[in-house]
Amino acid sequence: MFREFEEFLQAESKIGARIDQLSSEIEQKKADQTKAEAAYKKMMVDDSAGIKTYSTSELNKAKMRADELASEIEVAQERLQMVSTGKSEKLYALLDNVKHGWERETQQLNLEIQEIFKAAREYRAKLTLEIQKGHERYLKAQELKQALNRAEQIIGMNYSQQSSHLGIPDQPLLKEYHSLGYSPITDKCVIPSEDELVAAYRRGKVPPWISHYAATGEVVTNDDLNPKEEKPTEQTEKSAGLLEKLFGRSGQKVQTYRLLSTNPKEALENWKRKHPTATIVSIDQLNYGSGYEIQYTLPE
Repeated sequence: MFREFEEFLQAESKIGARIDQLSSEIEQKKADQTKAEAAYKKMMVDDSAGIKTYSTSELNKAKMRADELASEIEVAQERLQMVSTGKSEKLYALLDNVKHGWERETQQLNLEIQEIFKAAREYRAKLTLEIQKGHERYLKAQELKQALNRAEQIIGMNYSQQSSHLGIPDQPLLKEYHSLGYSPITDKCVIPSEDELVAAYRRGKVPPWISHYAATGEVVTNDDLNPKEEKPTEQTEKSAGLLEKLFGRSGQKVQTYRLLSTNPKEALENWKRKHPTATIVSIDQLNYGSGYEIQYTLPE
């Protein structure tokens, strides 16, 4: 902690000790007073019953002791009240010092944190520049697709029948995409999520794959660290995928439909309702989220 706060705690402890000492003193005096009053009453009873004779001076002395203790208790209680009341005032007076100390300490921490954020922005710049390296490949993929579409056009394929995929990602993986929409930012994405950064900053917690990278320098996914049941081999998947693309799961010929809409999800649901017998083989999102390319089969 910092000096001003330590001084504040010392003052609070000192006043607290004084309050405890006065409270203990009052309790002791109350016990003594109870004994003194009991002794005085017993002397009076014994003297009146003739059990034991006391002089007036002795009785007066016993009574005065009980009265003195009562007076001392009253004074001690007033002292305790004064100390207790003054505690808040004295500590409040020290609070400004604590605030000044807090400002001094946090100012230094803020300078250090700003340097950390600056370094993080540098990594952000490096990330964007690294992604930018893909731009020339992206342009090349567009040229290749134009050539493919030209060939498809020459043989008489209309626009809806022509290939829509670039053959490469249309954009960096910012969110994981599944058949009917995007999922939140995951460990496979190229950018961190807001929750991920906040957890690292506030709680010092990072996802397992980042902890693994910090320890080994190896970039993996959470699935790599927690393997599930064995998946089919790549070759098996390719073979099965090709057959499924051509004939579907049931061996029927796969048809392709390009669904364009300003509200793709709603349009997709409407298409499903209009084609209740269709078996969907795959659904892929078109460029810029303009719709879907649906591959499906129909019963013969």
